[in-house]
Order: sequence, then structure tokens, then C-alpha cells
Amino acid sequence: MLLAMSDKTKKGVDSVPSQGAKGKNEMTPLSVGLEQAQEITGISKHTLRRMVKNGTLRAARIGSRIVIPIAELERLTRPGAKTEV
Repeated sequence: MLLAMSDKTKKGVDSVPSQGAKGKNEMTPLSVGLEQAQEITGISKHTLRRMVKNGTLRAARIGSRIVIPIAELERLTRPGAKTEV
């Protein structure tokens, strides 16, 4: 899986329950903030913000916070992925 997140990264992430490899319930994130998105993709927060603003990356705004769906990050980092939405 694309997302191997540290405990630090998991903080403040929207998630849903899922079954882990050993049958333990784990939380799978649905979306992450800009800082977590930067850690996952290696793309700077400035560039991610610009991509959200010009429409090449789908995101939601919750108050002043920008939240990006994991599916968008996976689409963005897939080999040969188009940046158009």
C-alpha cells in the first residue's frame, strides 16, 4: 500500500475502520491535511496548495484547513498519472 504512516502522521487524519493482516481492527485514513500529504507524496505544501487552487488536485476546506482525499494522493503519485481532474 502507498501509505505507510507514522504515529506522528496519523494525528488529525480522517479515517475508517478496516481489518489488518492479522485480523486486528485498524483505522484507514480517508483524507489527510497538507502536512501529511507532503510527507506521503514528497510534494511541498506550497505546490499542493497551488494544485488545489488551480483544480489539478481535489480537496475540501474545513474551516481554514485543506483536506485531501487519499484517493487523490494515490492518483497523483501513480506512475504515468495525469494531473488533470
